[in-house]
Amino acid sequence: MYSVPAYFFAKVTSEIPMFFILPILMSLICYFALNLNLLDTKCFFVFVLIAVSLYVAGGGFGLLIGSAVSNK
Repeated sequence: MYSVPAYFFAKVTSEIPMFFILPILMSLICYFALNLNLLDTKCFFVFVLIAVSLYVAGGGFGLLIGSAVSNK
């Protein structure tokens, strides 16, 4: 059986690529489908940075809630 820290770090490390790929893909689709400021690339990268940050924060919050609630 694995220890808790080993499981946690393996889980987080294996999910790192998805923490970036999924929000970037969603940002590409939404940004251009909604015609958000297509002339300024700085706005696009800020949009992507915010999307990635929200995705990581949501995943962390879900992990926090999942570890705080008992399993019955």
